[in-house]
Amino acid sequence: MKVNLKPLDEELEKYGYKTNVYSVQEFEIPSMTAYDYFIRNCEIFSNKKCFDFVFNSIIYSEVKERISDAAKALASLGIKDRTRVATLLPNIPETAYIQYGLCKIGGITDHIDPRTNPNILIEFIKSEQIKEIIVLDVLYKYTIAPIENQLKELGIQNVVVVPSINSIHPALKAIVNIKDFLSGKERIKSKNLNIHYWDEMLRNSKYQIIYPKIYVPNETSVIVHSSGTSSALPKAIPLTNENMNSIVLKHQMSNLDLKPGKRFLHILPYFAAYGSINSAHLAMNLGMELIEVPEFNFENFGPLLLKYKPNIVLGVPNWWKMLTKDPRMSDADLSFLEIAVAGGDSITQKDEEEINVFFKKHNAKCVLTKGHGMSEIGGCGTFTFEKYNNLAGLGTPFPTDRYVLYDKDGRLMPLSSEKTEGEAYIYSPSATNGVFDGKTIIEKKYIAEFPFIRTKDIIIINNDNTLDFSERTDRTFTRYDGYKVRPSNIEKVIEENENVQQCMVVEYDDDENFGKMPIVHLVLNKFLTAKEKEQLINEIVSKKMINASNMTTRDIPKKWRFRTELPQTKMSKNDYRALIEEGLTGEEYTVIIHESNLKLEGVEITSPEEPRKKVLKES
Repeated sequence: MKVNLKPLDEELEKYGYKTNVYSVQEFEIPSMTAYDYFIRNCEIFSNKKCFDFVFNSIIYSEVKERISDAAKALASLGIKDRTRVATLLPNIPETAYIQYGLCKIGGITDHIDPRTNPNILIEFIKSEQIKEIIVLDVLYKYTIAPIENQLKELGIQNVVVVPSINSIHPALKAIVNIKDFLSGKERIKSKNLNIHYWDEMLRNSKYQIIYPKIYVPNETSVIVHSSGTSSALPKAIPLTNENMNSIVLKHQMSNLDLKPGKRFLHILPYFAAYGSINSAHLAMNLGMELIEVPEFNFENFGPLLLKYKPNIVLGVPNWWKMLTKDPRMSDADLSFLEIAVAGGDSITQKDEEEINVFFKKHNAKCVLTKGHGMSEIGGCGTFTFEKYNNLAGLGTPFPTDRYVLYDKDGRLMPLSSEKTEGEAYIYSPSATNGVFDGKTIIEKKYIAEFPFIRTKDIIIINNDNTLDFSERTDRTFTRYDGYKVRPSNIEKVIEENENVQQCMVVEYDDDENFGKMPIVHLVLNKFLTAKEKEQLINEIVSKKMINASNMTTRDIPKKWRFRTELPQTKMSKNDYRALIEEGLTGEEYTVIIHESNLKLEGVEITSPEEPRKKVLKES
């Protein structure tokens, strides 16, 4: 598919928008499925390593065969063209085999967070018209078992179970089975669902006849999810074959050193576009070695780097900030690190300077790379390099992408001679068309017949064509781990408690996590003792928030502060900015959620060290 941006650039020039020396006006997106695109590239890298997973190396030619086997196994289940298949899988090779295998036969991969609450999963099944489910064996009892009856009523008949140990080194499988370390203890059985084990499906479908999908332009290949949404559920983002392949294309056009054989640390999850598209699909189509990290605790980020020695790492700012504070890294040699990317949140100039000093001291071959991105464009739309790497800035648009600004009245803003601030809209060949099952999921504006999607981000465009982040147009903020928190959803659940008169959720800087976390400020309608307040928090968290259908455990505020009233603006509105500026005072209760990226393990609530005897009065 040929794209000519010349008419667009000519129109934007009237408003003062510039391109840079790397911008292109004409390019061609491969007219083929994401599967065909990968197989074409796979032939080039046939003998290179594709996966590094638990002491096992898998080369590209083997991956090609395993994708073919996966397509046969999936077809044997009766999956047909346009069938949506939910995958609740971490970063393991099977996730890629299944994604490309489904693409080969025309199925659609719907990546869902493996930690999803069973009640929320039911809503996903309904709203996204999912017909089949594939889940990691150790997750079945947490995600599927509690809702087997409801799934049957919704027409789900088959659940495919993927053993955790499938792709580890053969010499380790026996040891793992003896220790019962990764894989489930007992074979999963169900009275309501047909349980299919992935390894058995592969063996039994060896002679399955399949009919590869014939390429059709602009068809959805993968569905990912955005947590920054105003809807009750994380928003479904449909991405086409063209969207996926253009991510690779625009990175190839940049001057980033993304060459075959580079070791790429894959931590960001598949259910996020940055994990499945801007990490896995990108790295595999450029011949890199994908180091799969199925379970990740950010506190072990440093040791993980030293263990695998990756050349390229995509992460969030707080991982890099924490690295500079980790005493285990004091004598670390990071000479293997060539590209270190921080996305998912803004970063201060001070933090970036500290990280870059740390990199230099520890022999890294790079400074921090940033950018601006969205799930709706499959990853990033800007990147930093050379003169475009201004501290705390977003860099400049990728060669194929264009950014414009609109004012609060919805008018395209002309750029001034120094800098202009407004809400950013993006044109990108990797951008979703903004429609899912006939419903608009993201607003668009058209310039010279090219669609620009709304970001809800206030961006500054400088006269040198660099971009800076200013703020969100709403109150959504990003946690230290890249998860977007929607305060209004949390507030609604908390205010359901009869003792809560009103509350407000804002972010604060959490020293333990080196990033933002949510705090809730509560006004009660009657006096409660310190012990009663602790019981109130426990009731809201344990009975309401953990089971709420519109949030995850990452939405649960870590800090809870009781007040007599909320601060007001001059317009008599609750002043959330004043709460943010106030920060922590030591009067807060603390809620600690103990969990890995696969399961919830417990909740701990602690009182302030010196709680006041009387915090609130009777109303």
